Amino acid sequence: MPNFSKNEVILVRVIFANQTGAKIRPAVVVSGQHTSQDALIVPFTSKIAGLLAGEFVLADWTSAGLLTPRLIMP
Repeated sequence: MPNFSKNEVILVRVIFANQTGAKIRPAVVVSGQHTSQDALIVPFTSKIAGLLAGEFVLADWTSAGLLTPRLIMP
């Protein structure tokens, strides 16, 4: 199993809510290393229109090395 670090950006296969397909999406690892080898991740997107409850735009996206603003989707 791969070893991920907290705050690392990774690519993951995310299944659509209606389970009709999936897409490869970037996500950030928000959990530290754990003996279970599970990782808690949060996906994000560059489509920032129409925020839903709990979503927010990453405040300092340029310092993170991103080229465009990103919407965090917890």
